[in-house]
Amino acid sequence: MVGANFVSDDAFIAFRYARNLARGLGLVFNPGERVEGYSDFLLVVVLAGFQRLGADLLIVGRWLSALGGLACVVLTGALARRLLPEAPLAAAGAALVVGANPYVAAWGGAGLEQTTFAALVLAATLVVAGRPATARRFALASALALLSALTRPEGVAVYAVLGLCALASSQGSLRARLAALAPGAALFGVVGALYFAWRVWYFGDWLPNTFYAKSAFTARHAVRGLEYLGAFAANRFVWLEAPLAAVGAVALCRRRQLVVPALLAALLAIVIGEGGDGLPMYRFLVPALPPLAVLAAAGAAELLGRTLSLAPLALVGALSFFPARDVQYLLMVDQRDYEIPRWSAAGQSLGRALAPDALVAAVPIGALGWYSDLPILDMVGLTDRTIAHAPVPTGSGWAGHEKHDGAYVVSRRPDAILLGNIFVAGNEAVPFEEFPTFKVPAIGARERDVLVQPDFGAEYVQAVLPVARDAALQFFLRRNARTRDARYSPPAPGSELK
Repeated sequence: MVGANFVSDDAFIAFRYARNLARGLGLVFNPGERVEGYSDFLLVVVLAGFQRLGADLLIVGRWLSALGGLACVVLTGALARRLLPEAPLAAAGAALVVGANPYVAAWGGAGLEQTTFAALVLAATLVVAGRPATARRFALASALALLSALTRPEGVAVYAVLGLCALASSQGSLRARLAALAPGAALFGVVGALYFAWRVWYFGDWLPNTFYAKSAFTARHAVRGLEYLGAFAANRFVWLEAPLAAVGAVALCRRRQLVVPALLAALLAIVIGEGGDGLPMYRFLVPALPPLAVLAAAGAAELLGRTLSLAPLALVGALSFFPARDVQYLLMVDQRDYEIPRWSAAGQSLGRALAPDALVAAVPIGALGWYSDLPILDMVGLTDRTIAHAPVPTGSGWAGHEKHDGAYVVSRRPDAILLGNIFVAGNEAVPFEEFPTFKVPAIGARERDVLVQPDFGAEYVQAVLPVARDAALQFFLRRNARTRDARYSPPAPGSELK
């Protein structure tokens, strides 16, 4: 699961929230600013506990997501076996399909919550799938679904699907079925309401700040979400897996086993409504891959019987190994080997160069904020309420990176402004017009309104800060910025970047 050796920059956002919580500063990215800039409450709280114990959050976070990925493999096989008791080879094939999937492998070790969320959803589904939803079973499923909803907000929609399917699949009168579901629904509803009331009180918003920053579920987002799904469907393994899953969905629905087809439909609808994702390796589709594999196993068993059903699933697994020029893979490799090492080095150098209370405006903010430990102004608003609520249309640009407010950024008078997606280049100053802000349309769309502000030209000068012996951060420093005396100390020996 950790074979991709990929750590997501967004994981460092959760790490920083957890570190500040463990320090007694609260659930904040910047001390004193209560903004819900994370989507993984449960992960942040668990990581804060490890931080209090003195653990390295980078190691712990990666192992938690790796364990989530391994749990997805095991639970996929168990769920398929529950629904297909007559076809154990097909159930094994479902587990193989998930274990061989490169997207599960990439995010099973990236430090974020996708695989953990997927595992909790699978566990809740396993409890109610293939047998009557008794009060005890549905209470357990509700507890697991509650944990999933605390891991990602989509867990609320998943629980609604589980409840409706349990109601439809159970036997007896409607009153008896509702009575069986009532204790679990009460558990989910009461605890969920208390959590919701707390977060509204604590953060002051009805929805997470990440929702306002991305403003999903519009027609434009749906179009981009369909394009995201279409790009995923271009994978060779999907060409075989999707038809098998369609056959499997029909077969399970005929047996009144509705939960897995409904779960997959709900997860895909959420991804479409959210407008896809800007991170590589189809992060938002990871929770949908296990139910897709279970349906493919059901389809293989329906078409080929229990003996031969493993063959097409093994072929799906073999086809999952994409060529080295796959776009999603290349994007991941670029972040893993080039961008995140530079963003991390920039954070370390800025932490040494600027005063502890110096404000830095930048995108992205994960590794930069984690390693610098400086106050950070996120220029796309994930951790800033003002930018997140800015009236900027979203849904047609780079997912999650569309909000911006250059006038507000400059008005905050940050000590440093990092344009160009944290631009690290050679040790010499790069001509202004060579910044990625001018070269990459998606970056320019969110940053150029900073350049046109009168105070930017008057107060900021281009600066070069060494981050390694062969590379330097190209950025803009306020003329009277709060800096340390050793702000341009030479980098440590042996710190060359790839």
